[in-house]
Amino acid sequence: IKPSLNAAVISTRPAIAVNRLPNGRTRMYVHEGNSGNPYARLFRSDDVASGAPGFTDLTSASVADAGYGTFNVCGGQCSYDLFVHSPAGYPDIVYAGGSYAYNETGALSNGRAVMLSTDAGVSSTDMTMDGTDFYHPNGLHPDQHALVTNPNNPLQFFETNDGGIMRSSGEFSD
Repeated sequence: IKPSLNAAVISTRPAIAVNRLPNGRTRMYVHEGNSGNPYARLFRSDDVASGAPGFTDLTSASVADAGYGTFNVCGGQCSYDLFVHSPAGYPDIVYAGGSYAYNETGALSNGRAVMLSTDAGVSSTDMTMDGTDFYHPNGLHPDQHALVTNPNNPLQFFETNDGGIMRSSGEFSD
């Protein structure tokens, strides 16, 4: 129902998440990783029950755009560092994960390995490190694999990575 970013590249891999919208339609997020060009990105369709659903590319390569949060979040490791999750009953919340952007530590982002959007993927917040000391932050391991949320709190997540299983508190600070 959605063409691959680059079917010729063996490491191109999509992850999908579906959720029911209030109008009864099914929303699908596709977080597709790719090694190289074109870069990894997040797509959304708000009606995948039709024969040929339309997908919106939510990602931007420009740091000035709201969609930059999901730009190339898995770099060359997209074949195994990639997930997308939308908690049941919360179709506007979506988590996208990949691998750590080391060059963004303490600057533009906190590494963009785990991104959270509460506006249906239009913009995102970096969840990779918390608001503790800059030099010793509590942070997630660089390589992400899967994420689920607490059914009673869609902002509390349990995430698996090469470092093990991590749990967020569900409380956030900038």
